[in-house]
Amino acid sequence: MDSKRECIEAVNALFAEKKAKNENLRLTRLSEITTRFPEIKEIDSALKKNVSECMEFMMSRGRDEKKMLSYRERSRILQERRAKILREGGYPENYTDPIYDCPVCKDTGSVGLENCECYKRELSLEYLKRSKIAPEMKKLSFKDFKLDYYSKDKQCETGQSQYETAKTILAFSKKYVSDFNKKKINLLFHGSPGCGKTFLSCLIGTELIKRGNFVIYTSLQDLLDVFEREKFGREKSSESDADVFLDCDFLIIDDLGAEFQSSFSTSCLYHVINSRINRKSPFIISTNLSLKEIESSYDARLSSRIVYETVNIPFPKVDIRLERKKK
Repeated sequence: MDSKRECIEAVNALFAEKKAKNENLRLTRLSEITTRFPEIKEIDSALKKNVSECMEFMMSRGRDEKKMLSYRERSRILQERRAKILREGGYPENYTDPIYDCPVCKDTGSVGLENCECYKRELSLEYLKRSKIAPEMKKLSFKDFKLDYYSKDKQCETGQSQYETAKTILAFSKKYVSDFNKKKINLLFHGSPGCGKTFLSCLIGTELIKRGNFVIYTSLQDLLDVFEREKFGREKSSESDADVFLDCDFLIIDDLGAEFQSSFSTSCLYHVINSRINRKSPFIISTNLSLKEIESSYDARLSSRIVYETVNIPFPKVDIRLERKKK
């Protein structure tokens, strides 16, 4: 399974490829121009020699303004001559200048000590590609969470209508994303099948990815399968694929309670949840189980972490898939 480091390496390779491609294009253009206009090759050699002599003079004799002005004037004359040749030949003056996809960072990916916006954008796309979030979810946002599937008449245990409850959950989710880097909070979405838990979990994940976080979505059974393959040696690798569940910035664990339960599955789930709690690395768990069912299905050591180390968010009892068919 892909790690955060592998995502960064892939983006770094992309930027290196961009730089190489643009430099090859520049060299191709330069070859074209110097073949057609041999004088430009002579001018470029003269410009390099002028810069070299100027630097040598500064190193050996310090700054002599009169001499420095003569170097600058020589450079200006040569550059103007070069530009005139290109113009008269039907080329733009900057035809052989360095080429950049991003003029801000010049394809380095950074501006000063910060990542450039172009780098952040590419990294988010790489994170999204490797997040395991369903393809149809990757282009969606919070505006796609439709409240009209929730009744304004039917009440929830909170005393609010289904609609008001869903509206509150949506507002909480938006605030959760905006405060993510300040507050490390774990979430537990629980409710009946089809009520929007997984959908909203993935929306939170995609929004966090847009903000530069490495997010992994997995069903609990898929998570356990990764641990099982590693334990029983069906897949050998120098690095543990299971590490991604511990190292990602945000982990979405779907379908708690649908897995095949055993002492092995309990041990693996405890390891992931407890490790992330200790590291203050947030996660979200979605389940069709009630809080009581969680406590009765798992041992106290695990269930206490699932229930009491998370913000519990009960969803209204509605089957959105069924409601969607009615409309």
